[in-house]
Amino acid sequence: MSDTFKRGSIATDLTPRLPHPAPEPLVILVDRREQDPYTFPPFVGRERRPVVTKAATIRTGDYVSEPLLGLVAVERKSPQDFMSTITHDRDRWEAEVQRFRELERVCVVVEASLDECLASSGARWESVAGTIASLDVKHRCAVHFAGSRLLAAFFVASWLRRAEAELLPRASHIERLVAAYDGRAGKPRRRRTHRIARWEQAELERLGLT
Repeated sequence: MSDTFKRGSIATDLTPRLPHPAPEPLVILVDRREQDPYTFPPFVGRERRPVVTKAATIRTGDYVSEPLLGLVAVERKSPQDFMSTITHDRDRWEAEVQRFRELERVCVVVEASLDECLASSGARWESVAGTIASLDVKHRCAVHFAGSRLLAAFFVASWLRRAEAELLPRASHIERLVAAYDGRAGKPRRRRTHRIARWEQAELERLGLT
């Protein structure tokens, strides 16, 4: 039997459709010592993952997503703090860098542009460039100049979303199908759907989920 038939001039698709499960929220842990925490956007990414925050004690950094605790960290820096740390307060900076080495990846987010940082400190560009390059190459720590506090908050949420996508194990395609059809997960939404192939339908039937 064909998957489509024509009713007048309209082709009607008979292929089963699979509901899209709602995206899981991005849970961002905020270090309890953070004096002025970010206000994050309510959603992040094309899938519009809800963003929620929780207070926590984080050994390294100021922000991290809940499943990546102990794997990555985001360190927030004002332009004054960043320039003072890498130029004058070297002992504290070296201690921070040693903790960075314990993690898979670290991101330092500066709430200003590079030009603004250089202009406010009078530091030599060659020295600053050497420090940034060393962090990236030796310690897997990238420095991002967000331009402003608002853009920094958006960047942190986006960076943590991408870090989860890269570092966490991904569910297989059939596992996502099972999760969407599993009655224990609640009644699936019906508004947003996508077509499933015949082999997917056969696998769902084999598992008794249709």
